[in-house]
Formats: sequence, C-alpha cells, structure tokens
Amino acid sequence: MKKEVVKIGVIGVGGMGSSHCKMAKELKETELTFVCDIEENVAKQKGEEFKVPYFTDYKKAIKSGLCDAVIIATPHWVHPEIGVFAFKNGLHVLSEKPIAVTVSDADRMIKSAKDNKKVFAVMYQRRTEPVVVKLKEIIKSGTIGE
Repeated sequence: MKKEVVKIGVIGVGGMGSSHCKMAKELKETELTFVCDIEENVAKQKGEEFKVPYFTDYKKAIKSGLCDAVIIATPHWVHPEIGVFAFKNGLHVLSEKPIAVTVSDADRMIKSAKDNKKVFAVMYQRRTEPVVVKLKEIIKSGTIGE
C-alpha cells in the first residue's frame, strides 16, 4: 500500500519556520515544496538550503499550486490573514501559536476552515507532554483548588 505524501509549503522561515522545514524534509509522509518569507535574502537562503522554490509574497506562494497545505510560522498578528487566504485557495493549514491576536480573528480562521472543508490545526505541541497532561488532571480533580 502506497503512503500518501502531503506537500507542504512553509510561510515564515525564521527560527520556528526553519524547524518546520527540517521536519517536513525528514518525515516520509511530507514533502517540502516551497518556502516563503517577506525578507528576500532569508527566503532565497532557505530555498537554496532546502532545495525548493522560494517566495516573498505569501499570496503567490499559496496560489502556486505547489502544495496541499501550509505551515504558518509568521508573526502571530498575520496568522488569520494568511490562514483565511490559504483556506479560500483550497489549502489545509497548520498555524503556529497563538492562533490570532483577537478571538474574532481566531473565529474567522475556524469558520473559513469549516466553510472550505479544510483541516486546520494550531501548534500547541506541549499539550501532550506527560507533565502537562498530569497537571491538567490535577487541576481538573480540584486537588489544588479552583
């Protein structure tokens, strides 16, 4: 049985975005297909490093047809703008945290994902760590108060 490979573009390739690029290259279920950053020298350098096309305009990157999904690792105040544009253009989205600055912007992203029938997730990677799970259990049990 052939495994499906998800083609991924990373928008915002500073520290965290570069880490996502590395992981997308390492995982057998993913293929890194482009990088995008508003800083042209950063975009070009990361494109060369990861041997993929690079963009400086997220709209052109999203409309390129090179991917199935994007990872948004830009400053958080532009997550909603990029995410909604990606959903409207048929892409799935994984957004770095926080999802948005305001609840209404977060709601707009969630609604756009649902309206466009796309997968949407936010990178809250520590929620499954054993210590965090245990803390949640302790808090929920009331052991330490409200």
